[in-house]
Amino acid sequence: MKPTRQVVKNDPSKELETKGSGTQFVESIKSSSRYIAGAILLVLVLGVALLGWWYYRANLEEKALALEYQGMKAYREAGTSEDKADELYPKAVATFDQILTQYPGTKSAERALFYKANSYYLAGSYDEAISGFSQYLEKYPRGEFFIASAKGIGYAYEQKGDYQKALEAYQRFQDKVSSASDKAELLLAIARCQEALGQTQEAVATYEKIESENLPSIWKRTVEERLKVLKKQQSTGGDEP
Repeated sequence: MKPTRQVVKNDPSKELETKGSGTQFVESIKSSSRYIAGAILLVLVLGVALLGWWYYRANLEEKALALEYQGMKAYREAGTSEDKADELYPKAVATFDQILTQYPGTKSAERALFYKANSYYLAGSYDEAISGFSQYLEKYPRGEFFIASAKGIGYAYEQKGDYQKALEAYQRFQDKVSSASDKAELLLAIARCQEALGQTQEAVATYEKIESENLPSIWKRTVEERLKVLKKQQSTGGDEP
């Protein structure tokens, strides 16, 4: 008797395994889709938030700039009209103060802090100028007006007749100056203070340094004249000014 061929049916466990794998794949796609959708939504939310923040900051900068224009107008007019200076410098200071109070962190606020201090200086309020310039140096160590503020402190002390503090202020920032013209101006200020303090030998050395380093200076004639006077003093022991 011939053996009958056995019919082999599909293994149901394998079918279930295949179906299970398909189901897992579909679920995986669904899960991934949810994550992708969530990520896209998050990116959109962040994008909208950044756009809103940018618009907010741009609006602040625009308002601050409008106030800055008013402050600078008063500042410049004060510089060209001595009769109105006593009225215009305080007006400029008040406007710069408004910028610093209402729009801190803006580019206009940085400029306002410097020009507020300089307004005080030009108005003859030297203590307030020193305070303002010092605030600028502390707040903006890499700011556009750092060197100008450093020199402003020294100039204000000179105007007060406090040459020792002026000298210390100039020397403190001497190594931070990179521009050749700024370096020449600072050395000249140092020599000027040394002269005022009766430090003739030190002043001569400073003037000679300006000459030896061949620093560009619009005060070249001044340097030559002061050296001539001081060296004559050293040779005669006189007090020629």
